[in-house]
Amino acid sequence: MFKKVIFDVDGVLVDSAPEMYRGCRAVFAQLGQGLRVPSYDDFLKTVQTPFSVYYRELGVKGTDEEITRAYFSAARHDEAPLFPDVINTLQALADANVRLAIVSGHHQASLEKRFTERGLADYFDAIVGNASNKVEAIRRLCASAGVDPESTCLVGDLISDARDGRDAGVKVVGCTRGNPTMHALRHAGAHHVIRDLDGLVHLIHSNPSVAASC
Repeated sequence: MFKKVIFDVDGVLVDSAPEMYRGCRAVFAQLGQGLRVPSYDDFLKTVQTPFSVYYRELGVKGTDEEITRAYFSAARHDEAPLFPDVINTLQALADANVRLAIVSGHHQASLEKRFTERGLADYFDAIVGNASNKVEAIRRLCASAGVDPESTCLVGDLISDARDGRDAGVKVVGCTRGNPTMHALRHAGAHHVIRDLDGLVHLIHSNPSVAASC
């Protein structure tokens, strides 16, 4: 069984994909006039961090600061709701003595506030924000917990999550949330792909040695 599960936030714990796409459209409207805006499905299949690099590869002209400002002029991540399976999943993993953590590029204070207000902060050993380099953040989380990366999984929804998890030496569980991203996540290197967090609980309980067999 996994000894530690590290969660990405957007698209895994929080239903923020619509907000991410609103931000995308704002970036193109303000900095990419004349460029084709990706469809919602194509956006979810291809978006990855660093976001500024992703947008520039699509032809957007702007500095990191300009892209960030345009994005957050429309995206309201703090208003995005939790997915309905989050609380039961966190409780099931805690009951199984799996240690939990969060890693995200969002601001540290904003993350802590969001999960504290929702009564979920105590489920996590660590909430790591401002993670511009998720590979290093994941490695530090494993080291600080004294957990072998091979016994750790990262649950993420982006192809960059799969890449970063593999580079950090942990197992990667891609989460589609019903979006058409399964093949993209597998191609990016996810060891498993699930539709929702019920799938994560099922994956762990149906195969207690999953961490060694992926």
